[in-house]
Amino acid sequence: MNNKGKILIADDSPTVRDMLSSIFKNEGYLTVTSSDGIEAIRSVYRERPDIILLDIFMPRMNGYQVCRLLKDDKDISGIPVLMLTSREGESEKFWSLETGADEFMVKDFNTPEIIIKTVKKFIAGYRKAKRDIAIPDAVISPSDPVEILSKVSILLDKQLYRLTLEKTKLEAILLSLTEGLITLDSEKKITSFNPAMELMSGFLAKDVLGRECCQVFSGSLCENVCYFEKLLSSGSNTLEAEFILSPSPNAKIPVLSSLSLLKDNDSRVTGAVWVFKDISKIRAIEKMRADFVSMVTHELKAPLSIIKASVNNVLDGITGAINEEQKQCLEIIRNTSSRLLGLAGDLLDLSKIESGEYELNIERIDIKRLIQQCLADFEPLIAQRHLNAGYSISEGVEFLADFSKLEQVFINLISNAVKFTPENGRIHIDVKDVSGAIECSVSDTGKGIAKEDQEKIFDKFKQIYDRESRKQGGTGLGLSIVKAIVEAHKGKIWVESEPGEGSKFIFTIPKKHA
Repeated sequence: MNNKGKILIADDSPTVRDMLSSIFKNEGYLTVTSSDGIEAIRSVYRERPDIILLDIFMPRMNGYQVCRLLKDDKDISGIPVLMLTSREGESEKFWSLETGADEFMVKDFNTPEIIIKTVKKFIAGYRKAKRDIAIPDAVISPSDPVEILSKVSILLDKQLYRLTLEKTKLEAILLSLTEGLITLDSEKKITSFNPAMELMSGFLAKDVLGRECCQVFSGSLCENVCYFEKLLSSGSNTLEAEFILSPSPNAKIPVLSSLSLLKDNDSRVTGAVWVFKDISKIRAIEKMRADFVSMVTHELKAPLSIIKASVNNVLDGITGAINEEQKQCLEIIRNTSSRLLGLAGDLLDLSKIESGEYELNIERIDIKRLIQQCLADFEPLIAQRHLNAGYSISEGVEFLADFSKLEQVFINLISNAVKFTPENGRIHIDVKDVSGAIECSVSDTGKGIAKEDQEKIFDKFKQIYDRESRKQGGTGLGLSIVKAIVEAHKGKIWVESEPGEGSKFIFTIPKKHA
């Protein structure tokens, strides 16, 4: 008697059945064959094989249905099922495992040792399980195709009930969400629209379901760009954006949205989910904070200015002679008050930017005059440190911007370059026309910036230098303000640096200001 095991081979192709039978018979296994799904089920109950090799696409009943039915019967569900197909695809593999199959393989008769090894492993596991838990050798078998199909129908009813229950639970969750939610199909048509989204947008679900989102939101979400198309072309799976929704003429709701693609098992886009979060309270709190910072800094500037002016009067000898020790103490007070005034000024600028009160006075920029003016402010310090400072401007550079704000950007960047470039170092400013924008850069030969710090340097109150460098002073707000000014001009800013090789801060300004 053969002890290696019995294998049921279910496939509608006689050639495949014969080839598989030959492979396993040569290895010492007993084989039984079936040509369709119903015959395969009968053979399982009648023959009680140690493993089932099941083709997916068969007449009368496909492999998915056969596997689902066998795995639903607790008396035979332990028999391992190996799903076989001639087509390699993620969808076939997903559904094979979803229906309860123990393994999925593509038919490959060039390397039979792989399937032999797999079958041997599962048979050994099944036989051990039979010994350990006493799986019965004989069970009642469905006798005719009608009975088998009836069992499949009952099983499908169970699955339909479970799916309906899951759908009901999902709908309940969507109805209770405080965030607005829209789902789209692959043609950008709206397939669901929850109550929270109705409140935020002013649209009713019954009026928008089945319509393209661009038609519904042509005046708000999709005014300038189709975000679905933008996400598809980005190569990413998620896209975030902020909008102002108007559910009524007098209501404005700021929202943060997150658009995510839905994909099938073959990575084909089947639609998208768009979630909207009302950030009105967050914006209100941010305004309160900005107003508070603005008020406090205004209140600080006046007494600090008085302290500084009074100290200057004493140092200038207006109030009488002072000795050297008194002079040193007063200079400390003057320097400290200057730093505090600088911090107060930076905080005021930042609060104006964050509150939206930072207005730009757009004019045609004489970039050469602006750079010369900025460098002139640092001439004494540049000379003191023996630095080589220069600039280059491409011919014919013209663009629109706010002169004073752009000057503030250059002053901040040049100030950092001067502070952190050692004696006899080099500072260079470069301005050129690139792809519809003006690119400006300030480079130095300082100590450079570590990679891990380059993403953080534009954060508020972030100082990236070591203790020795911190002696140079600073509020940690300069680069945050620089970034805000550049972005207010619809531009971008970044840094390129290698430790020990200096830094290069680069920003772009569109030639035509938006």
